[in-house]
Amino acid sequence: MVQIATDNLRIPVPVGNEDVVFVCRRPRAKEISNFLNNRWRRGPRGKIIDRLYDARREFVDSILIDVENVTWKTAAGETVPLNAGTVLTEADRQHWSEMLGEPVASWKDLIPLNWKSAVAVHVEDALNFSQEDEEGN
Repeated sequence: MVQIATDNLRIPVPVGNEDVVFVCRRPRAKEISNFLNNRWRRGPRGKIIDRLYDARREFVDSILIDVENVTWKTAAGETVPLNAGTVLTEADRQHWSEMLGEPVASWKDLIPLNWKSAVAVHVEDALNFSQEDEEGN
């Protein structure tokens, strides 16, 4: 049975033979609108600039509360669960910044962009489904 009146969304993302579960707060209408509008921008001479992946990352990072069924390796080589309680040491941040080629400041930065993108696509698909229902399709 699908429950729609909840505080949080639990969005499973298939990874290999398992699901990583993203626990997100329910986004506000303004946040969804901003996300949808930020996917593309007009550049010089009216050229469309694709910001799809950046917008998805920003949106998911803003609503993400926790993640379940994920582990990560610390700079010391220890494999531990990754979740909202994860605190990165300076050595962890430096190690993973070098590994990923971009700054790592929090546990959210360790989550691969394609996983975050899958969460955003889930939200986009849910919005499209809702709009089709309103149009009578």
